[in-house]
Amino acid sequence: VIVLGDFNTTERQVGYKALLAAGLSNAHAEAGWGLGFTYPAPATRLSWLFFPVIRIDHVFYDHSWRALETWTASLMGSDHLALVADLEWIGDD
Repeated sequence: VIVLGDFNTTERQVGYKALLAAGLSNAHAEAGWGLGFTYPAPATRLSWLFFPVIRIDHVFYDHSWRALETWTASLMGSDHLALVADLEWIGDD
């Protein structure tokens, strides 16, 4: 199972905690470096901010996967940065 997208939630909110309680892991928490902020993307409608200040985009996965690395990247036309995750299939137990 891989669940990813714009969750509009942070690690302190109920929705995020529910995904962890369901047995999913967060790729950035496991294999990311730094804060991994994805919102807002620089030079968008909030152009007075020159850098993202919150991480609300996530990649969650089950025990069949292992996160190797995550990073952010520009996403043309979006007010979010893309969150990219390199996952490795380790199989079902």
